[in-house]
Amino acid sequence: MTKHNAVRSLCLLYLFNGMVFSTWGIFIPYFKQFHGINDAALSMAMFSMSAGAILVMGRAGRLVNAIGTRKSLIIFSVLYPLMLLLLFLSPSFYLACGFMLLFGMSLAVLDVAMNVEATALEKHLNRPILSTIHGMFSLGGIVGSLSGLLAQALGLKPLPYVILMMLLIALFSQWLSRNLRGVTTVEQGEEMVHVAMLKQPLRLWLVGILAFLALFPEGAMYDWSTVYIKEILRPDPHYNYLGYALFSTGMTLGRLTGDRLRKRAGDAKLLTVMACVGVFGIALILLVNSFGLSLVGFFLLGLGLANMMPLLFMAAAKGDSPNTSASIAMVTRLAYAGMLTGPVIIGGISVHFGLQAALWVISATLALIALTGGRLMR
Repeated sequence: MTKHNAVRSLCLLYLFNGMVFSTWGIFIPYFKQFHGINDAALSMAMFSMSAGAILVMGRAGRLVNAIGTRKSLIIFSVLYPLMLLLLFLSPSFYLACGFMLLFGMSLAVLDVAMNVEATALEKHLNRPILSTIHGMFSLGGIVGSLSGLLAQALGLKPLPYVILMMLLIALFSQWLSRNLRGVTTVEQGEEMVHVAMLKQPLRLWLVGILAFLALFPEGAMYDWSTVYIKEILRPDPHYNYLGYALFSTGMTLGRLTGDRLRKRAGDAKLLTVMACVGVFGIALILLVNSFGLSLVGFFLLGLGLANMMPLLFMAAAKGDSPNTSASIAMVTRLAYAGMLTGPVIIGGISVHFGLQAALWVISATLALIALTGGRLMR
């Protein structure tokens, strides 16, 4: 397979990844209503996904190293949508939490494999492509949310829609993964060794902490944006998914232009500016009691968060860890700790203080990145 075909195939895998994740995000209100649960119980389900991802992340780097990215993608790009399908088919809330655990595990390994493949491609091509590739995940969020909106407008119920979409994604992901050549650190001429997190260099820990802070708000908005619009802003039900769609649109545009911005501004400055844009976006969502202006806020928040993880993954790949997979797995593990515990923490706070008050934590997180992120990157 040529380099350009490899980039295209990987872009489509990121697109499908985003579609699967957005399908969970936009149908959370349906899941909540179907099982008759409150925010506290919903947070428990979200915690199951977080626990699965965090538990497996410590071994994800070794697994990807052992079987290679191609085989990892073949297996987990199929397991990932199928676990979400079983989650929605589950008649029991506690059984659904079990599938959420497996969903999180599949997502974690898939993400490490895709990011190892993507960073290797960027190094091989010797030009920035990581922001663009990550932009396809955000584009998948747009496609997933708008297709959900279209399905509802056509009268298709959530469950048949999820079944059809997840089976199609599993089928095409399998084909795309087989078309990739795949990389391992062995193929790059490095010795494959597992490095414990505690033995990683301080520089990599600082990158990981930034990744935690960066994905905390991203995860919170993926899981709570639709709930916030439905329960706080209360527009026409057909428009409940628009916040997620506008957030994903901001993420997509930010990432598709991110590689050019990295050339002009540099990674450290870009991280600081984007964090400030994110602070303004979440403030607009929470301070202005207007559905239209809140949508602008969702777009700006997505724009601000867009390039944080591509920047941090490249920072991890440039480090002095014994192998790239170990570095990316560690940063990904801390990032997922932020992304997947963020919704749980927001849910816990909302039980006592309300969802609107809980989302101010996002503003504080982004402000901290704006104040310290650029300095730490340098």
